[in-house]
Amino acid sequence: MPAKINDVTRFGVIDSWLSDDFRRVTAIKYGISEGAVSSIVKGYTNQQGPQCAELLRALAITLSKTGTTAEQCARGHRIIMIMKRMGAEEDDHESFLTDISKKYVQAGHDPVHIFEQVNELHSFLDRNRGRHGITSIPQIEEIIEKKKQEMGKLNEEISTLDSRKKELEGIIHDQQLKKSEIESELQWDSELSETIKAKGLQFETVPRFVSAAILLKERGYDVFEISEKFSKFEEISKVCADIELRANMAQLKSERLDTDNRELELQLAMNS
Repeated sequence: MPAKINDVTRFGVIDSWLSDDFRRVTAIKYGISEGAVSSIVKGYTNQQGPQCAELLRALAITLSKTGTTAEQCARGHRIIMIMKRMGAEEDDHESFLTDISKKYVQAGHDPVHIFEQVNELHSFLDRNRGRHGITSIPQIEEIIEKKKQEMGKLNEEISTLDSRKKELEGIIHDQQLKKSEIESELQWDSELSETIKAKGLQFETVPRFVSAAILLKERGYDVFEISEKFSKFEEISKVCADIELRANMAQLKSERLDTDNRELELQLAMNS
C-alpha cells in the first residue's frame, strides 16, 4: 500500500505543475511515482475546474518566463485599473502614460514619481471606501464641502451660544445687584427693628409714623427739619423744667425766710 502523501508534497507538486516542470523531474524531486504526480495534478484540476486550472498554469508560466512576481503582477493590474478609470483605452496605455509624463514635466514634476503617486492615490481611495465601494475624488470633495458647511453651522451655533452666555452673564450681574439692594434693605429693616425695640415702641405704630411723614411731605413740610425742631423743643422743655424747678426751690426758700422773720418779730414783741 503506497504511503499517504502529505500536504507539503502535494502543494509542491502543484507548484511544479504550474511552473511547467516535467512530471518525471517532479516525481524525482519529491520522491514519489509519476503516477502519484499525475493523480495530484488531476485532483487539483478537478477541484479548480480544468479551464481555470489551465489559465492559472498559463499565467504562472508567463510570470516565470518574464521574471515577474505575483506581487508585481497584482500591482500592475491595479495600475492598469487606475488608468482605465482615468480614461485610458485598453490598448493605449503606453501613449496614455507618455502624455501624462509630458504633462508632469510641463508642471515641473519628476515623471519618475508618477506610479508612486498613482499608487498613493489608489491607496487613498481604497482607505476611503464608502458603503457601495471606493469613493471617488468628486465624492470626497462633496463630503469635504458638506463637512465645511457643518463646521460653518457649528460656528454659528457657537456664536449664538456665546451671545446667549453674555446675555445670561448680564442678567446674573443685575440679579446680584438686586440681591445686594435687598440685603441692604434687610439690614436697614433689622436696624430699624432694633431701634424700635430700644425706644420701647411697638411695630404697629410704625405705619402711623410713616403715614404722618407722608402727609407732612405732601403738605410741603420737611420731615427732617421738623424732627430737628422737635429736638430743639425737647431741649427748651428741659431748660424750662429746670427753670421751673429752680423757681420752686426759690419759692420754698422765700417761704422759709418769711417764716423765720415772723418768728423773730414774735420773739421781739414778747421781749419788749
